[in-house]
Amino acid sequence: MKKSTSSTLVFVSVIMVALISACEFTEEQSSEDDSPSSEASGEYVTKIWASATINAYVLQEMFARDEDGSVMENIRDYYEERREFEEAEGLAHFDGMEILLSSGAIAEIDGGYRVAVDSDEWDLGSGSGVSESEVIQAMVLALEVNEVDWCGDPMNGYEFSEFYLDSYWEDFDSHEEYVESIEEYVTCGSGE
Repeated sequence: MKKSTSSTLVFVSVIMVALISACEFTEEQSSEDDSPSSEASGEYVTKIWASATINAYVLQEMFARDEDGSVMENIRDYYEERREFEEAEGLAHFDGMEILLSSGAIAEIDGGYRVAVDSDEWDLGSGSGVSESEVIQAMVLALEVNEVDWCGDPMNGYEFSEFYLDSYWEDFDSHEEYVESIEEYVTCGSGE
């Protein structure tokens, strides 16, 4: 009889813990919905999205201001050097140039290049075999080998993007507000 009672108590205890945990999980989800990065509509802005978006806009502005083709040349040179290093070290090859082009994140147009600033436009997954994280990594590397020289002292493109995130992350509630701020920032406005 005691064995049956102790088994029942263990079973009831496990059920109670599960119910309490479920209630706490629901409360945590409700409080997250009230965070500054969500709207009444339920839109949620992630830092990964904000980072990818600022990177894409900065790269697009680089191409828009590139009169001598040096932006793409810098990217190609970087990946050629990287391939040599990877082969010498026996490392797996990461062809960011191919990733950016095959995903549609960068497209050649009329002797120049266009960046798809909206990540929803990128061809990811089975169509291209490219993941979002690979596109993001390739874009970061493209920014690192090019400079932003149109807003005062020249700086590495990735540092320019990171400065925006450090300054404005969690200041806005929607994708649209971030895009407006980013568009102003990359053209040397305050971004506020």
